[in-house]
Amino acid sequence: MLYRVNEIISYAVTRDLVLRSELTDKEYVVFDDSDVLGKKQFSFLKIGDTYQCKIGIFGEVDSNGSEFEVLNKEKIANMKLVRVKNNSGDIFYIPDSLENVMQSSVKINIRRYDLLAVGEIINDRSLEGIQSSY
Repeated sequence: MLYRVNEIISYAVTRDLVLRSELTDKEYVVFDDSDVLGKKQFSFLKIGDTYQCKIGIFGEVDSNGSEFEVLNKEKIANMKLVRVKNNSGDIFYIPDSLENVMQSSVKINIRRYDLLAVGEIINDRSLEGIQSSY
């Protein structure tokens, strides 16, 4: 999905990106920890530019959470994920290890959104920890 970078909030080694969906005009604060390994994979992102992004959801299945339509399984590098769509129509990714994930819909208590990939560049840290951190 295409997202426009509206703001970059930098911390010591991580940052939050405020991304606006080109499809729905909704804004999401997305966590970027790609600099933790020192590779600065997403350092090219610039405020005002639009990028093809894949955003993961860090959270847990919860009957009081936000509802998502389950679309299909998808593999990004070695990450086994499920593609889901929120009520606005934006696409996100969750681990296929979450309980009840292959029903027609799932409710998720969202702790944060994580930047998994921009174009063909995949966050190395996500590759190592996504299965165990969710």
